[in-house]
Amino acid sequence: MEGVGKGIALDTRAKIVDDARAAELRSAHPGMRFVTGYFDVLVPSQVRTLERLVSGEAPDGSRPLMAVVVDPPAPLLNARARAELAAGLAVIDYVLLAAGGKPEWLTDAVSLEAEHEGNRQNLIAHVHRRQTG
Repeated sequence: MEGVGKGIALDTRAKIVDDARAAELRSAHPGMRFVTGYFDVLVPSQVRTLERLVSGEAPDGSRPLMAVVVDPPAPLLNARARAELAAGLAVIDYVLLAAGGKPEWLTDAVSLEAEHEGNRQNLIAHVHRRQTG
């Protein structure tokens, strides 16, 4: 599954891994990068943030990006749907569902939770304005 997100046609849900596979991938790719987020509402700015994280990286897949999907305070989508949404992004190579919170080993991840929560709140406010306006 090396370079899963690198233009290979496949069911992107195959990019979703369990804890054991995530550990194998971490061992196989010491330079792997990690990002945590809710992936509950996805907007273009979030994709651009992810693209900036990997810009200038080796295109050979030697530094894959794993998204660790954590639970927001009040999710709009269920955890599996959020993981599938993240897996559908070409910039993300692997997705780990962190149902019990961030894994203890995850100390060097870029956190996108604040950005994701802000986008979620903006969407809710937008919908309320449209419904009451």
